[in-house]
Parts: sequence; structure tokens; C-alpha cells
Amino acid sequence: MDVEDMDPDRLDHRVRASRIDDDVIVRVAHQVAAFHERSDPALTEPQDAAERVRELVQLDVGIKLPGEAARAEQQQLEFLERHAERFERRACEQRVRDVHGELGLEHIRAPDDEAVQLLDRIAAGTRLRRIDVCADVALLADELAAEGRADLAERFLSAYAAEANDFDLFLLVDFYASLRATLRAKVELFRADTAPSWAAAEAHQRHSHRFFALALSARRKPLLPPVVIATGGQVASGKSTVAHALALAIGAPIVSSDRTRDFLLGARVDNEPHEIHWERAYEPGFAARVYSEVMRRGEAVLESGRPLVLDGCFRSRKQRATARALASSRGLPFKFIDAQIPESLQRERLHQRSLRDAEPDATWLAIAAALRREWESPDELAPDEHIVVDTSLALDRNIAELRTVLPTWPPGLTG
Repeated sequence: MDVEDMDPDRLDHRVRASRIDDDVIVRVAHQVAAFHERSDPALTEPQDAAERVRELVQLDVGIKLPGEAARAEQQQLEFLERHAERFERRACEQRVRDVHGELGLEHIRAPDDEAVQLLDRIAAGTRLRRIDVCADVALLADELAAEGRADLAERFLSAYAAEANDFDLFLLVDFYASLRATLRAKVELFRADTAPSWAAAEAHQRHSHRFFALALSARRKPLLPPVVIATGGQVASGKSTVAHALALAIGAPIVSSDRTRDFLLGARVDNEPHEIHWERAYEPGFAARVYSEVMRRGEAVLESGRPLVLDGCFRSRKQRATARALASSRGLPFKFIDAQIPESLQRERLHQRSLRDAEPDATWLAIAAALRREWESPDELAPDEHIVVDTSLALDRNIAELRTVLPTWPPGLTG
């Protein structure tokens, strides 16, 4: 056995040894998103995007394929036919790039005290290198789920989407999971056809059938019923901390108004993501633009059948009504988590932000005062939709209480 195959920091070994947590998954997601951002766009004619993908779906490996291959191909072609504009839009947004090509668990090292490393990129110039970044993401998520860690798969998808500002990937991740599984199944069949022994051929055949089964089941029903949760409150109220912990508990992507705002102002993966260009953030109409994009991203998440957490101030009835309408348009329940904090603790947190930003206390106090004046009481919501959380209390206690009114991961699923 190669020394590399025994590397305890390789992601496959970390998963099987239960040496993986949210911090590791977020670091992996950040590294993959940063790698994709640095890579070159790979398609100059967006109108050719769907046709390029069709060529991969119908890839001929020169051997006879079983009936399950035809069924998988038909499913993928039908999806392409219905949603060709999605592939073109992704190309226009430069999401088709020179990607890794084979981003499995064994191709990632995640040491505790070093940067995450992506290993063994497939050869340049191949079609699997010139594809939507979603193909890389779908493969890694699929392998995490195959290891019995659907929770980690969903957490990776959510963290990558947030890091890359790419929530539209939820519209295509099942398709690319199916396509990648089909391609791997065809490779296994080719290996079976050229195997040196009957035993080796049989092993490749088994692997091929497994991958075809994965391809046909890629569109899986989510483990938790979808719900729309908006977390809001005053500046430094701890609403984002609650949103993050709650999203972990229910396996939901988080769409953050702060991250969305920063993206609209020009921040990308390796930029500091907080409080850039505040003066532009308060231009007339900019807040409406931010919340419109937040809702658009949320719509993509919901279309994939997943629950959704929206992280923002939601200080106005209009903003909350927009989030509520997003839920009601799909017949989903809506919850507004109202993060509240004693004023003395808020002032202490604002002081810590001032130290962090090398700004006078008056700067943050003025921002907080302005938003406090704009706050509109959420008395328009039904009692079962409005949940008050006192964030001066321990986070674990608050999440435990929220678990009593929200569906969370089944016991024993997470490691």
C-alpha cells in the first residue's frame, strides 16, 4: 500500500475515522471555492453550454452498455431539454471553468494545522476539466453521502454556495451528480472489458452497477421537510450565530444578506467579507436590491426541495412579508426568529467590533441607532410564526428550544 493511501489527513480517511466536523467542511468548501475562482473560464460561447453537456451525457466509450445506462441517459437528456437556459446562464456567469475534474474524497487533504490541499487534478484539456464548477461540487457531496454522511454533504453544499456566492448550483447539483456517476460507471465498464482476469472484471462490473444506481437515484427526496426560516434582529444581536447553528441542526443552506451585500459591492472568495464600503450599502434603494437578490437565491434553494435559512436584519414589515411570501408561494411554513439582546450586552459587542475594525465606538453606535429607529415590530406575524430568542443565553440552550418547534436531523445520522 502506498504511503499516500495511508495518509490520515486525506478526507476519505477523516470521514471514516469520524475525524471531521463543521470547521473541516467549511475549510474544504472555502478552498474549493477559491480554487474555482482562480481557475480560467472554459467556454467562450455560452449558447454552446447545453450542447457541450449533451456530448458528455452521450459519451461513447466503445463498449455495449446495459439498460440502466440508457435510462440514466434518458433522464439526463430530458433535464437538459427542459432546462437548457440554466446551462447557458451558468456559462454567461463564467461558472463553466477549468475545474479539478475528479474531486473525490481521496483527492483532498485537510490537515488540522495546514491549508487544505486539492490533489491529483485530471489531465488538462479533457472535457471533464472544462465543465461547470457544479460538477466538482456534486461529486464531492455525493461521495460524502455515499459514506453515510448526508449531513456533511448538505453542509458542504451550503458552505460552498455561501463562499462562492453560487446558490444557483442547487438547481443543477442533482443533474451533475447523476452525470458524474454515469461517467464513472462507463469507465468501470471499460475497465471490466479490458481487465486481465475474470475476478477483476467482475469487480469492475459491480462498481459499474453501483454507479449506475447512484445516477438513477441522484434526484433524492430531502431527509427533512422544507421550511423557510428568517433570522433577524438588531445589530450585534447574535442573529447570524443563531442562523448558523440552526442551519446545521436542520441541514439548511444559509442565504446571508451581509454576504449578498458584499458580493454586490465587489467582494469575492478571498476578500474580507464584512463591512466593506458601508457608505455604498446605504445608498437609496441598495437595501431593496440586496433583499431582492437574497430572495432570488432562496428561491433556487427551495426549488431543490431543501429547507432554507435567511440571515438578515429583516427590520421592516415589507422585508419580512417578502420572506413570508417566498414560503407561502410553495405552501411551506414560515418562521421568523427574532434575536433579542439586552442593550448593555449589545454595547459591549459593538465595542468589540470597533476594536476589530479600528473604528471609534461612535461609528458602530451610530449604525446601531439608525437601524433601531428603522425597526418595525413584527406584530403582523401569527404567534406561531414569531419566535423570540434571548441571545444573552447560551447558544446550545436556544438551539435546543428551537429544535422543539422545528424538524431537525434524525437522531444518529450525524457523527
